[in-house]
Amino acid sequence: PDPPETAAVATDAPDYEAKMTAVLKDFCESGDLSRIKGVIRHADQLGGIVEDYYRGTAPPRNTIVQARLPSNSMFLSPLESSLLRVLLTFEGGAQRDIMLEWVGGEAKVDWGHWVCYNPVPVADFLDPAGQAGAEHEFRLVGRLPAKYRTSKRFPEIRYGCVVFQDKGHDGRDFEAYVLRDTELHDQVMACLAEKIDKPLIVKLLRHSDKTKGGAGIEVTGMVTEGWVRARPAAAAPPQGD
Repeated sequence: PDPPETAAVATDAPDYEAKMTAVLKDFCESGDLSRIKGVIRHADQLGGIVEDYYRGTAPPRNTIVQARLPSNSMFLSPLESSLLRVLLTFEGGAQRDIMLEWVGGEAKVDWGHWVCYNPVPVADFLDPAGQAGAEHEFRLVGRLPAKYRTSKRFPEIRYGCVVFQDKGHDGRDFEAYVLRDTELHDQVMACLAEKIDKPLIVKLLRHSDKTKGGAGIEVTGMVTEGWVRARPAAAAPPQGD
């Protein structure tokens, strides 16, 4: 079936549209942690992470005025596994994208995408006094710099330079470097080739100034373009999907 233009409640709305509306209201309007956990992807793995994230404060409540499916939002069928981008407009005019996944005829929200969840705060990861050799996956916004940013540890002849920002938390820009002549370098550069800000999930390793070669951030893995992980990691429970 063609996707609905809006998710407004209607007595004659298709069943899948009514389900989507109910999920969006539970997630955005209820302010109820148990209801939120009931409508997110991978809730069995993320329940504790979500509870910790909201510990000491109730989830925000935002009244939805409209839920619209942009023309580039892919929708196969509510009976097929598919990701769906929905543009929400709230009271006051604020707008946010939200990602839904249809699984077994049920809509689930990608909570990690919504809050730009990272397993550790980016600011803590970048802290020079933090743990040396720390390696984590992060949801970030990346772009290519106008010119290579000099690094003693990562000479331009061997490394490519990328600029990242923790967009979900208005973080500052920081540089990271990826080894040239590798599949990883080709993946990262292809993702950012259009020279515009792109959301992506990458694995980063932080070298301290006490290690041989000095301080710096190295890209050690390209997880996915965008902030939605297609499936849980096979080796361990995902952090923030």
